[in-house]
Amino acid sequence: SSGINTEFKKKREIATIVSQEMTMKGVCLLLVCVLALAAAKPNKLTVVANPSLESLADNQASANGMCPLCVNVMQQGIQQLLNVILNGGVVKGCSTLCAALATKGKAVQYGCTILCDVVGIKAFIAEIKKADLDPIWLCQSIKSCPVNDCTADVCGSVTSSAVAPASGSVGTKFQVSAQVQMTSETGTGEISFAITEPRGEVVYSNSLVADGWKKDSPYTFQLDIDTTESPDDDVYFDAGKYVVDISVCQGSCSSHHAHAKVLATAQTSFELTAAQDKVTYL
Repeated sequence: SSGINTEFKKKREIATIVSQEMTMKGVCLLLVCVLALAAAKPNKLTVVANPSLESLADNQASANGMCPLCVNVMQQGIQQLLNVILNGGVVKGCSTLCAALATKGKAVQYGCTILCDVVGIKAFIAEIKKADLDPIWLCQSIKSCPVNDCTADVCGSVTSSAVAPASGSVGTKFQVSAQVQMTSETGTGEISFAITEPRGEVVYSNSLVADGWKKDSPYTFQLDIDTTESPDDDVYFDAGKYVVDISVCQGSCSSHHAHAKVLATAQTSFELTAAQDKVTYL
């Protein structure tokens, strides 16, 4: 028993170190993903969560280093792991299964192995099958992220939300801000920003709250939106109203699993006008 506890403790200490690398790696991969999406398809916003924000930094630094590690790994690898499992491949152990994530980088592959070793290969596979591609629920089910359901009718609110500037021409860099105040504590959750463009396309940006929302603790979140066009990459933006829907959630905002719940919502918007050199004078 003593040997098992010592080994478990070592894995958690290693997980904390890897988690710090994964936090930065996750932010970089998010930016690369969004920018690649913008380059591949016109009318896509470049949406960047502000990582220097105090509350966000505190959450990513998480007292439980396993939670952000787990969510980062599963966000990047849960689909590939599920594919290996469902395709009937021979999975002899955690290292064999997690080798499927080698293309994601050593940090992701090693993080996967740590998580799997802690719960065991059979339990790990079983929970991946049940997760329905929900990283937070999966990490809660394997005890890497905390569960603390808010059962009150009102658990918190978005006390203010705004976009600055409120309007601007194409090329303007907008900043969305949201203030959140909780009246109850929860397990791991997230805040989601959904930006609906004039054509109806929606771009999402979510920020993890690893240790859960804390009662009477004010949170401030910011999101940078860059509308700079890139003709070389065929990236353009429509003039019109851009609506920003903000959701504060226990668990994943889009999840149907237990422990997931939308706690508060808010909406704000900004107007984008055509660039000066595109204005047609009659």
